[in-house]
Amino acid sequence: MHLKRLASLILGIWLGGSLAVLWFTEANRFTPERLFRTPSTAAIDLMVKLPQEELRTFLDYQAAEVNRSITRQWEWAQLVLGAIVLILLTLSVSGNRYPAVLSLLMVITVAFLHWFMTPQMEKLGRATDFLPAQQISEQRDRLHSLETGYRTADSIKILLGLVAAGGLIRRRSRGQREIETD
Repeated sequence: MHLKRLASLILGIWLGGSLAVLWFTEANRFTPERLFRTPSTAAIDLMVKLPQEELRTFLDYQAAEVNRSITRQWEWAQLVLGAIVLILLTLSVSGNRYPAVLSLLMVITVAFLHWFMTPQMEKLGRATDFLPAQQISEQRDRLHSLETGYRTADSIKILLGLVAAGGLIRRRSRGQREIETD
């Protein structure tokens, strides 16, 4: 019984972390634009020394590198969290196994993203980071397609996690009611 509670807690941390990383990386994409709209006084002094287009390109590059680093580190953390959830649910002797199956699908999704999609996105991102915004690029189009696929797979992973968490919570609640009636 305690193993399922611990698995529920870790699954909640995993889901919360996924939403937080999604939010942070999306917010970080707009940081360079925000810095140009409302720079600090010290930043204005530095910004006038550099050509604005080059500075914008460099800030976009820096934001992309931060996002790549966050994504890479979070994928590793998700693999560890997923393994822990799977172990806990496997060791739990009672109840339905579909939360474990859904958690396994989540881990498989993260593994696919980590070893197949993320390396391609990093390679294409670094190849297009310094291209002018107006320049048409097949690499940039491919990168946008991969990013859309990544966000879709990540959203599916989150939905699977919500269903698994719902199954763990619902199952525990029903079990508690049965104990109370006995």
